[in-house]
Amino acid sequence: MGKLINLMTMEFKELKKIWDTQNNKPMYVIDETMMHWRVIKKKNSAAFRVNLAEFIGIGANLFSASIIASAMLYKGNENVFSFSMMIAMFAAAVLIGISRFRRKKNENRFDRSTMGELKHALANATYHVRFNTGLLIFASLVVILTVASIFDTENSLWLLPLIVVFFGVTGWGARWEHRCFVRKKAELEQLMIKLQEEPESKT
Repeated sequence: MGKLINLMTMEFKELKKIWDTQNNKPMYVIDETMMHWRVIKKKNSAAFRVNLAEFIGIGANLFSASIIASAMLYKGNENVFSFSMMIAMFAAAVLIGISRFRRKKNENRFDRSTMGELKHALANATYHVRFNTGLLIFASLVVILTVASIFDTENSLWLLPLIVVFFGVTGWGARWEHRCFVRKKAELEQLMIKLQEEPESKT
C-alpha cells in the first residue's frame, strides 16, 4: 500500500511540474504535453517488459540446455530426445538473441513525437505478443521431448506425474500472462485510434 501511495505521489508531482511550467499556455497545449508524458510511460513500460522477456528467454534456454548437456556427459546417456531438446534450447537462445538485435536496430525509425512514441510502444507490444506466442509453441515441443525422454528411459517413469503437474501449472500461467500482453496491446491500439481521431475533431 505504501508503494502505491508513493507511486501516486510521484505521478502527481510530475503532472504538477508540467502544469507549473506551462501555466501560461493554452489548455490544449497542456493536454498534449500530458498525453505525450503518458505515452512515454507506456513506451518505457512496454520496452521493459519485452527486454525482460528476451533476457529470461535467452538465460533460461542456455541454462536448461547446459544442465541437459552436463547430465548427458555425467551419466553417459545418449538419449536422442534429451539431445534434441538440448539442441533446440541452444537454437532458441540464439534465435531470441538475433530477434532482439533486429528489434533494437529498428528502433531508430521512430521519431520522438507523441505519435512516434506510441508507434514505438505498439511495435514493442506487438513484438512481445508474437514472441510470447512463439515461446508457447516452443514450450509444447519441450513438453513432447521431455515426456518422450522419460518413456525412453523407463527407470524415470516415476517423474512423469511431477512433470505433468509442473508443465500444467506453467502452461496455465503462461496463457494467463499472454492474455495480459494481448490486452495491453489492445489498449495501445485504442489510444492510437484516439490520437488519430483528435486532429479531425479539432477541425
